[in-house]
Amino acid sequence: MSERGVEMMRGMGISGFTAEDEELVRGSADHLGPLLEGLLDELYEHLLSLPETAKFFEGQDIGHRKKALVVWAERTIEGPHDEKFWKYISQIGRVHLKYGIPAYQVVHLMAWLQGEITSALLASGRPEREREAIAWNKLLTAQLDPMIEPYFE
Repeated sequence: MSERGVEMMRGMGISGFTAEDEELVRGSADHLGPLLEGLLDELYEHLLSLPETAKFFEGQDIGHRKKALVVWAERTIEGPHDEKFWKYISQIGRVHLKYGIPAYQVVHLMAWLQGEITSALLASGRPEREREAIAWNKLLTAQLDPMIEPYFE
């Protein structure tokens, strides 16, 4: 892996994301998959209800935006979480920056997603729900580093 790839993955060690966590995220797909459409509807309802975020969606095709989020969710779930994945996450940050979306909104959106995913998993009653929620939180937190890195270039 290149030096840049290692740099982009630096948060993984700090968050403690392991191969077991990766399997837990994959295993959660059976439960989260059917909830994804509703989660995306809630997300856009939330973003469109706030003047500071709604302005970024004027003239946007929300259906297209939802498809992009589905791709992100699939790649996040399926992995592998390698150099190619982290470059993809960094590219997401570049797109948000290009659209003028402030870094703080990216961070808070990730926190919102973490909360929704955690709530959905904990409400599931599945025996591994707590470990899955912890694994998701580690992975989503680690994604913030390369996602907001373009803001500091």
